[in-house]
Amino acid sequence: MSETSQKITLTGSLRRMFKQSTTALTIRHIKDVRLLCGISELLATGKCRKIYLYETHDPEIVLYVLSAISTVRNVLSRLHIDIWNTDYKKLINLLSESLNAQSETLEHLTIKCRFPNEYLTQAIQILPNKLKVLDLSENRVLICYFRITTKASMVALVSYIETSELECVRLVNCNIKPETLGYFVNLMFEIESPFSLRTIEGVDLSECKEIPKNVRLCLKEPACVTRKRQMNYKDYSKISRYDTSVQFIDHLRNAIFMKRLVGLIVRVWWPPTEDDNRTAFSGRFWPAKVLMVNPIDLVVVVLYDNDEVDHVPCKFVQPLNPFKYGGGYTDNYSYHLLGSTHPRTNSKSNEFKTHNEILNFKHKNSYDNSFGETDRESNVDSSDLLKTPETLNTDHYKTNINNIVKRSSISGYSVSSVTTRYEEGFLCRNCGYNNNPDYAINHDVNLDSVEKSLGLDDKFGGNLLVPGEFCEFRDPLDKFRNDPSDYIAVVRKVNKTEPLYECVCIYLDNNEVITLHSNDVRRAVVIPWYNWVSLSFKILTDRRINNDGLTPNRYQLGDPNSGINTLNNNIVNSNNIKECINSNFYYLKRLDLAELDEFCPKNPLEMKLVDMNSYLIPITQEVKSHPKLTSNQKCYRNHFIVDVSSGKDEETLKIKSLMEYNETLQRELQAERNKNNELQSKFKCILCFETEINCMLDPCSHFSFCHEYVFLFKKFSRCAKNLKNCPVCRQKISKFKILNLT
Repeated sequence: MSETSQKITLTGSLRRMFKQSTTALTIRHIKDVRLLCGISELLATGKCRKIYLYETHDPEIVLYVLSAISTVRNVLSRLHIDIWNTDYKKLINLLSESLNAQSETLEHLTIKCRFPNEYLTQAIQILPNKLKVLDLSENRVLICYFRITTKASMVALVSYIETSELECVRLVNCNIKPETLGYFVNLMFEIESPFSLRTIEGVDLSECKEIPKNVRLCLKEPACVTRKRQMNYKDYSKISRYDTSVQFIDHLRNAIFMKRLVGLIVRVWWPPTEDDNRTAFSGRFWPAKVLMVNPIDLVVVVLYDNDEVDHVPCKFVQPLNPFKYGGGYTDNYSYHLLGSTHPRTNSKSNEFKTHNEILNFKHKNSYDNSFGETDRESNVDSSDLLKTPETLNTDHYKTNINNIVKRSSISGYSVSSVTTRYEEGFLCRNCGYNNNPDYAINHDVNLDSVEKSLGLDDKFGGNLLVPGEFCEFRDPLDKFRNDPSDYIAVVRKVNKTEPLYECVCIYLDNNEVITLHSNDVRRAVVIPWYNWVSLSFKILTDRRINNDGLTPNRYQLGDPNSGINTLNNNIVNSNNIKECINSNFYYLKRLDLAELDEFCPKNPLEMKLVDMNSYLIPITQEVKSHPKLTSNQKCYRNHFIVDVSSGKDEETLKIKSLMEYNETLQRELQAERNKNNELQSKFKCILCFETEINCMLDPCSHFSFCHEYVFLFKKFSRCAKNLKNCPVCRQKISKFKILNLT
């Protein structure tokens, strides 16, 4: 071919197929491979980011395009192949080279090649892990045994879903038989680690009997409607109304996440009670340990610090607050956020031992669709733990709950066996290898607070409140911190000196105004349930994927630049995690003080929630001029003296309280001794007051005497033995009945 023709081909045919505004090259119905001359040079410029390859009359055209793609590395973000009748063996080999060349940038891949099952399995096995969307539609032929109905393709697909970043898979017109679809669902139930998949398109799961009925019935409605009905508050997650199979994926994610919660300390919201059934413990967050989980009904069984067991819907469950009382951030918050199987630095295996080693749960078939197991030694019947009906609206008799939630996560096994299992993405801090997660590097994560966004010190985090803000507070009268609950209030006024805050407890009967020290207050932050699940999955999958390339090779010398690359990757990963956390936590929208008398929802999550950016703008100036900041800047020394003296006063008060408590105990002890002496005296002979009663008089039956008095091993005839008449009724004694009361 001449130089002129090459120039014409490059500037004419190829450039007519390339649309620079969308960076897309569309190749459709091409008959001559010479029309694509120069495609390698076009790809090398980096201007072409998408290639759409439709039906061609010559199979060599497809191979030519794939060969050109394999010569350029990491330029394509989307590759669409829709062809018939090609050499599958050559296509698979070139497709493997092409995908390997674009493994870092390719996010959207469509393979409509009408593959038989054998080649479809091979195609799935060569996919890069960074794909976001995978379209396997139209992979079918007319012969029945070539359909995507065998187990090999499904095993390969589920394995890829588990280990990749795939968010959407399309299986339109793949002729998947019901039994194959059921096999696919069972394989999905066996996934134990977090995954990125959010939707499955092209298949109808609403008739799949392997899915619990409660979940299956929801598949015909938008996922946001299902979530709102389950949680009773707005769905804040970013899902489309048109995404399909989201409820099934939600069920899988809930099962994996709830298994991680077993053994974890969470906070349970007790809704305020009505006037006819009011209790003093409602309207607060109570800490509790998760014992068992039910991902079908979204219920957890928790154990409170007073050893009471409760059955709580997930809509009332929250992680620990990221802020400390008095300011600052909760230590090791990633552990409280991600679940009990999250490794911690320098943690010992015995730290993970929880109630499951004490409470030996046993399996009960009658509750397979709920918790499945209960305490073997306790006398509490499992039906007493269920607040929902025992017979649920489910046909789960065909489904093995152990395939949905592994037994090791809920009962029968120690939590330590789950906690210390290998989890990708964590490196040994001693040798740098993925070894024992007890020594894994754990870069903790913190929420970006209002104070941190304004450049203030971390010690003020979550503690510089302004009027109208919602806050959590602990009982200021509880000097010994016997009350672990957290109250919800609205700041009404900020004083210039301590106690800084005057708050209205909105869930008390009379909206009582309480004066609080800043050490007893922190900002109220909440996270909706599905945002919590999504956040946990996002952090764990990102850490696993980003650290896949960080594990050193034991048998090769390290790259001198590997340390720099690792540091850069860690920085990027940390920023992604921080952004993810900030986008999933919400603040309760600042309230106008004139609206305090209006009705407050029973659940704080039912209030108006805003993200940090929307929350920060209206209060920025007030926070900057907060009295706690000005007092710390102008009179630090005086406040140091005041703090020391106040600390001394607190110690004095504590000592005084202990002394008063000791005196009270002494008085109670003396009263018990007096009662004991009084009781003992009732069993002494009323004549000698020395010997216990052992004689009954006949016929009057008075029983207040001893038969004889014994002193220094000598018998003295001073009591009933020498009596002729009863000292009580003066009746003549005919007989003595000696009773042995020992």
